[in-house]
Amino acid sequence: MGSESFLLPAAGLFGGIVMLLIGLAKRYKASRLAGYRRTATGQLRPGEKQLVSGPAARLADLTAPISKKNCVFYREDVERLVVRTGRKHASTQWVKEGTNAVGGFRLDDGSGGVLVFPSPGCLDFSREALTEDSDIVATEGSLRRTEQALFDGDQVTVIGVPVTLARVMESVRAGAQLNLPTDLLGALVKLEKEGGADTPCFFGQSIGTLADLGYGEYSAETSSSAKFYLQAGGLLAGLGAAMLIYLLVQSTPSSEF
Repeated sequence: MGSESFLLPAAGLFGGIVMLLIGLAKRYKASRLAGYRRTATGQLRPGEKQLVSGPAARLADLTAPISKKNCVFYREDVERLVVRTGRKHASTQWVKEGTNAVGGFRLDDGSGGVLVFPSPGCLDFSREALTEDSDIVATEGSLRRTEQALFDGDQVTVIGVPVTLARVMESVRAGAQLNLPTDLLGALVKLEKEGGADTPCFFGQSIGTLADLGYGEYSAETSSSAKFYLQAGGLLAGLGAAMLIYLLVQSTPSSEF
């Protein structure tokens, strides 16, 4: 029996183990999510990690780069196609060139509201990213852009540590890497001057998670995803292991007495 016959069950076993690990990570995330008590935006406690949820409201005009729709925030990833040449064959790989996270919004659950200025790494979106290729046929050096956006009225969930608007503006003036359109920056300067310096904000690295779902839907989706990966991974790993054992038994010469 050739070694090639072991490849499929081995791949199934490996894939199942990977899915189990993903499922365990998602279950851990779901348990942590369940441990946060939802906080009203009007009752945020400075310096403590909290969870808020509600609709996103526009602070200034902003247009998503690929969909060309009016939005409150977008993340744009740019990748370049690289060709790597080996001894026997060439392979292609999309390599990240850069990421832009642009904009911010007001989350108001009716109790006061909070401003949110996300960083690229905090997004946990359920919707698929919109992709735009620069060329019909990708060749070396071709660019590919993807967009993830939030729109006015979208339900969102934010987990993070709130700071004040004064702290945000201090960071911006000190050169913090925060992409704020001119109109939005002007609105924030006006709000600060008009007595809004203590307005609570989730800003940059103070945001641990930004989901594009309301709290109830986000919690249910996270738990459901964990259950799916655990069940599918367990089944795939079990089938792969059973097939490997069967093939090993079949390939072992029987002893004759």
